[in-house]
Amino acid sequence: MKICLIIINYEGLLFLKKNIPILKKECNKIDIDLFVTDDLSKDNSVIYLKTQNIPFSINLNTNHGFASNVNNGIKFVKSKKNYDVYLISNNDIDSRSIDFKLLKYNLSETFNKFKRVGLIGFKELNPESAVDIKSTKSIFESNDIPGFFFGISKELISEIGFLDEEYFMYGEDNDYMFRTLKAGFKIIQVDQFIIHKSEGSSKNNFKTSWLVYRNAGLFAIKNLTIYESIRYLFSFINIIFNPFHKSSHPSYKRVKRSGILINLIFLIGSMLWNLKRVLFKLFGQNEHR
Repeated sequence: MKICLIIINYEGLLFLKKNIPILKKECNKIDIDLFVTDDLSKDNSVIYLKTQNIPFSINLNTNHGFASNVNNGIKFVKSKKNYDVYLISNNDIDSRSIDFKLLKYNLSETFNKFKRVGLIGFKELNPESAVDIKSTKSIFESNDIPGFFFGISKELISEIGFLDEEYFMYGEDNDYMFRTLKAGFKIIQVDQFIIHKSEGSSKNNFKTSWLVYRNAGLFAIKNLTIYESIRYLFSFINIIFNPFHKSSHPSYKRVKRSGILINLIFLIGSMLWNLKRVLFKLFGQNEHR
């Protein structure tokens, strides 16, 4: 099985310095090819990658953001070699927490056990909750997986294509999982833990929270029925205004953290942004016919 690991980087020099030496060493041991895709960082990330002799690509697409950078990385890697699995990783993982031999074993077992594998996910731990938790060889089907570190099969890319770059960041993974299941592929969860410093590379909490709201509306319009969209909306309202609604999930924190007033503004703004998008697509297309 041919496997590559693509690190998604933007302004992540500090994370690269911590992770690249370990990743380079461990990937070489088990024959996984390591690449980095960089979204026009200005913090000397590219200079560092050159000193470490790490193959990299710079995302020169018109659209930037996480989805665009992932797509750029996969296309760059595909131009070098045809891999069976493309592992996609945030730059702020803790590479010391990855058992690479177990990782390769679990990937192999996934494809031996299941047919039409599309996405493979791993358990996400933050540094505070990583005490005394052990990985296992348990592999099972799931409807969703964490988006910080996951694998994409070459068959899935061939059939449904790449991530939707309109999301910019946040929500593109949910959209891709929805499309994966709709196309009849399986999403597999591997019971192997990887430590992730959640929000580690996010410097603007208001911007990331706004994108979560905006993209939730975008996802609903693209993929859900009217009834499902209404339920989706009320779930957001419940998170915002229900003081008893608690969760440690990173997505929940992004929805909740800005306070009731700002979150309400985000919610109304998301509705208006998506309404404008729909109207533009309807009437903008008519104008060009």
